[in-house]
Formats: sequence, C-alpha cells, structure tokens
Amino acid sequence: MKKWRSAAALVIALSGITAGPAFAQERDLETARQALTERLEYARERLQLTDEQAPQVEAILRKSAEKRRAVLEKYRIGESRLSPRQARTLKGELEAIRKDTRAALAKVLTPQQLEEYDRIQSELRAEVRAAARQRHF
Repeated sequence: MKKWRSAAALVIALSGITAGPAFAQERDLETARQALTERLEYARERLQLTDEQAPQVEAILRKSAEKRRAVLEKYRIGESRLSPRQARTLKGELEAIRKDTRAALAKVLTPQQLEEYDRIQSELRAEVRAAARQRHF
C-alpha cells in the first residue's frame, strides 16, 4: 500500500509550480490563492519574465492549476485512497496537463527561460518526493 501512496505522491509532484494550491479545501481557498500568487511571483522572478510575457505566463499557469484542481477533485485526492488503476489514470491526466502547459509556455518563453522552467519543475518534484518519503517513514 505504501508503494501506491508513494506513486500517488509522485503523480502529484508532476503537476508542477501550482500543484500546492490545487490541494486546498474550500475553507482554505484564500490560502490557496495566496500560495498560487506567491508561486507565480517566484516564477516571474526566476524566469526573468518581461512585462509582455508575465501576464501570458500567469494566464497559462492559472489555467493549468485550475485543470489540475479539477482532476484532483474528480479523484477526491486526500479524501480516499486510489486504486492502482485510478492512480495510473490520474497520472496520465496530470501528465497531459503538464505537457499542454509546457507547450503553451514554449510559445511565450525563450529557450533559456523554458530550460529554467524545466529546472524549477524538477526541483519541485524533488521537494514533493522528499516530503512524501518523510510522511511514509
């Protein structure tokens, strides 16, 4: 069972920069919005976005966060355990959103900025994996 919980944590890690806010419950909606705003500001600084790029990137990332939130709600993440089949389906849906988000960003960002975005994603996945390991041990 630990293996599937770890797999679910890894799937969640794939959701990227705005993954954290996607898990917030209704009562934590304002906290989630604040966290999303902070992550967007972090991305803006780290990617060194121009004034023209910033609103475009923000729109792409907000749309991505909303799609991920809807998928996570559909699977009731945090409320019940996923079956292995559900975990695979969830992973596939989140991966498709991630790919769509990256493709949209590729139209706005320079190649260097896109590389930096990929580094940010990798760092965030590592953080989520580490946190998941600590919870399970």
